[in-house]
This record gives sequence, structure tokens and C-alpha cells, in this order.
Amino acid sequence: MRKNNVLAFACLTVLLLQGCARNKAPITAPPKAGNTQLTTLQQCFNDATTLVKLNKKHQKDYNDLYEVVNEAKGYAAIVDDSSLSVKSTITPLFDYEINNRCNNISQLLITEFKSRTLKKYSSGADI
Repeated sequence: MRKNNVLAFACLTVLLLQGCARNKAPITAPPKAGNTQLTTLQQCFNDATTLVKLNKKHQKDYNDLYEVVNEAKGYAAIVDDSSLSVKSTITPLFDYEINNRCNNISQLLITEFKSRTLKKYSSGADI
């Protein structure tokens, strides 16, 4: 139960750090000490921002992450009014969706860096 509240709090905090604007700016405020979920989520947004800077075709991945976190924020606002069966189903669903999107973004970022590195070295350019 405590993990669910921590996730809901982390999602809500991240979105509040971003502000209410839909400009999809990267999170710049440092996370609270000891909150690894927030740190992981902040790093995920940082990776997504870097990915978009490297290749604009990944803007949809960033937007999708932003939307699922925004949905988690909405869920966090009403979770206390939900039944235990809803909480035990939906909270892990949001955990999975956010983690899955973050893992996907990490893999895309690695692939993008790898592609750029191989392209640079295969063209004979020096670092």
C-alpha cells in the first residue's frame, strides 16, 4: 500500500515540477533526497529530452511518456477514493506503463548514440 502511495506521490510531484504548461519542457528541479522513484522518473524525462534533441522523430515517444505520467497524476488524485481491487490493478498498470516507456526511451537513446558513433567512425572522421 505504501509503494502505491509513493508512486502516486512521485508522479504528482514530477508533474508539479514540470508546471501546468503543456510545453513539455524538461524537468529541471532536483528530486527530493531518498526518493528513488522520482529520481528514476526525472532521469527518464531527461533521457527523453536528450533523445528528441538528437532526433526529432522521437518527439512522439516523449509525448507518450508525458501523457501516461499525466494520466498517473489524474489517477493519483482519486486513488484514495477507489476500492482495493481497483488500486491493486491500476497502480501496477501505471508502474508497468511508465517503466516500459522509460525502458523503451533508454533503448532508443542507446541506439541513437550507437548509430551516431558508428556513422562517425565508419566515415573516417576523428573525434
